[in-house]
Amino acid sequence: MRAMLLLLLLPGCLAQQLDRMKDQAAAGQTIALAAERVDCTGPDPLCVQVQTLRAEACLALARQAPRDAAAPARRACAASGYAAALAALPPGGTERRTLLAGLAAAAMDRRDAGEATPDAQLGAGLALLKLDPGDAIGCAHARSARLARALLGPPGMPRCAELRAAPACRATPALDREIAALTAASCPQEPGR
Repeated sequence: MRAMLLLLLLPGCLAQQLDRMKDQAAAGQTIALAAERVDCTGPDPLCVQVQTLRAEACLALARQAPRDAAAPARRACAASGYAAALAALPPGGTERRTLLAGLAAAAMDRRDAGEATPDAQLGAGLALLKLDPGDAIGCAHARSARLARALLGPPGMPRCAELRAAPACRATPALDREIAALTAASCPQEPGR
């Protein structure tokens, strides 16, 4: 009976938490938002909003002070928050692209800080491209992650495979030049190329 009562109260508690967090966001209380304890799962639109607000706050704080002692935990908070928001997204949820872009950004920051492999960034980038093959953000993240995986991997064919698997993007000329140079230096020319 007690468990049933808790289940009935949970949506009300989550709505109250969301209202509080929206007030914190409006007041610029990023530290308070990042410190919120979020225990919801989905599919639930309220859970998506609560997880997203916390993830955005964690990412913002980590980017404001990337070398701060709390930055690794904040980057992890952002990545896990975006992942939880995606998991809570009901079928047909319109926020999927925004959440994937947030996850890709948080994963890239974790990768750049040496806290994670490029795999989460690659997964989010590829998921964005699956939603829209012309998505510039998805393409840039997938391409950047492929380059990172190539640089972390051994030279030779595994590196070449990563470089050749990087999607072509129009909006990343500097990244394109870096990948082209590394491909030319690392990969044997195929006959007829």
